[in-house]
Amino acid sequence: MTQIDKDALKSYKKWAIDSESSWISEQMKDFIPHSMKNAIDLAKRNFGKDVSFQNDRDLKEKLGKIFEETTKKYNLFTEKAKNHLEVFYQNGLGIEVAHQPKFLGGERFVYNKLTCGAMFAHQEDNFFPFFYNADYDKVHPELIKTHFPLYNSKSGYSSSISASQEIEYSEARIKDLPLPTEEEITNYLNNIKEKYLFSIKAIVDDKWQQKLIEERFETTSHLIKSSWAKSNEYPDLFVNIIGSFSNIVYNQGFLFLSASDPKYRQLLIPQYEFLLKNQEKYYSNYDTIRNKFLQLGINPPLREIKPSLIPFFYECQTPDCFHQRIQLHYEARGSKILMKGICSKCKTPIEFEVDENHPDLSDIGLNLTPRVESRQYLVSGIIPIGIHVAGTGEARYYTMGIPIFKNINPKVILPVIYFYNKTTMNTVITRNLEQQLIDLQIPGFLDNLKNLMKNTGKFNKLCKKQQNENEFSNRKEKAIELLKQVKIYLTKLEETCNQYIKENPNSPKSKIVSYYLSNMFGKISKEKHGQEAVFNWIDLSIKNGLTHLLDGYKRFYKPWLPPGLEILF
Repeated sequence: MTQIDKDALKSYKKWAIDSESSWISEQMKDFIPHSMKNAIDLAKRNFGKDVSFQNDRDLKEKLGKIFEETTKKYNLFTEKAKNHLEVFYQNGLGIEVAHQPKFLGGERFVYNKLTCGAMFAHQEDNFFPFFYNADYDKVHPELIKTHFPLYNSKSGYSSSISASQEIEYSEARIKDLPLPTEEEITNYLNNIKEKYLFSIKAIVDDKWQQKLIEERFETTSHLIKSSWAKSNEYPDLFVNIIGSFSNIVYNQGFLFLSASDPKYRQLLIPQYEFLLKNQEKYYSNYDTIRNKFLQLGINPPLREIKPSLIPFFYECQTPDCFHQRIQLHYEARGSKILMKGICSKCKTPIEFEVDENHPDLSDIGLNLTPRVESRQYLVSGIIPIGIHVAGTGEARYYTMGIPIFKNINPKVILPVIYFYNKTTMNTVITRNLEQQLIDLQIPGFLDNLKNLMKNTGKFNKLCKKQQNENEFSNRKEKAIELLKQVKIYLTKLEETCNQYIKENPNSPKSKIVSYYLSNMFGKISKEKHGQEAVFNWIDLSIKNGLTHLLDGYKRFYKPWLPPGLEILF
């Protein structure tokens, strides 16, 4: 009997990597790829000869203008971006990378996702990459804090907006968060530099290397200050930073889209009206599919909802609420629908009445925002997205969200979900701590480390080989086996460290082991794990330099590689 995984993401990965089927893979057979090439092939097949996007010239012209104006706003409308806009006009398919604005440019994984999207466009001329800036989302800790490693700390160094601002703008729309002042930006960077260079000077004896790292930080600091100087709003700082790499340093030619742009929101109104008209169908499918997850012993990626819930929010218009989202509920009143809710901050009740058969949301459409499960349906209703580059949370909840909306509207063409490959990397700090652990002679540590490096070296060598389509299948199998070994030895390293701490709880040497866990595995707290998801991109810049920031990521996005891998570099 096949064992059922409690985590839906495991079912995604087992199908993507090992072609092991499950109920989830059956529901997602057109949306989970086995490789980058397969993702492209699936996207083409899903769209087939569909001409709905081709025929709606008015929609295409409006979207094209939005892409152009937004990309120009950030001074990122390069020649390659112009070429990708032309691909859009010529009925190309989109490669979507999306995220909310992140503090000081965000963690490393954002740049991993950007590289993944760019590599798809590099492999297929008829695809265009675009970045969806989800600036309608609410302010919460993951977006307004960032962490940096410290060689002598198990919790790293944290930087964030002020506590008073966090309280004032809690649950507010992140677009309304104030842009940091010049003094605040300077203080953020000075504090980060002080902490980071403290670590470097404590473990690096070579003065030339110390100077190189300091110069790299200064160059990175100048880029952030330059991005701030070009920004008018909080989300602009994020886009200016990531856009500097995507379109200027690496010439990837991304087009940009801001979710709060009124012109873009106007285009979504018919999609919201469709969802409202089909609210009962939405709940029925949501509840049925969620219960199926429960019956199979799989944790549903999306929470339980009430039968009256409407799959989008209304933004409160009270000024001091800063567009806080209001959950709307459905109430049938004869031939009418009553949409109602209440703002949790100002307690203002909201009520709108529309016709049941032909709901008209034009009066409030600019104040509506998606729920987590409805966003992809809404965007895909107006943009031909072939592939969505997904993170951990996205890939997990799409296993439930895509079947829901395919059942509601079989005509909608949703994207292939490519879960980007997660990475762990060695730095000056991890190398130093690694040697200290070797010196401690922790049982099994050195052997596991040697095996980890051996398999990583073989994988890197495989990725450097010249592309040969005849060898794709063979290379994929070899890569999967090597990375399974990498995962085994990474896990053993971590278990060895945890065991040492458990057996020597009061030893000063256990502190060094905990520092290694923090830096190597991003284990800075109980709920935080995964180096790439924890540490800010500045750390990557200091290791590689600005002009080589994305080089490591580019190496392992090959046509034959599946999604959802764990890679050491």
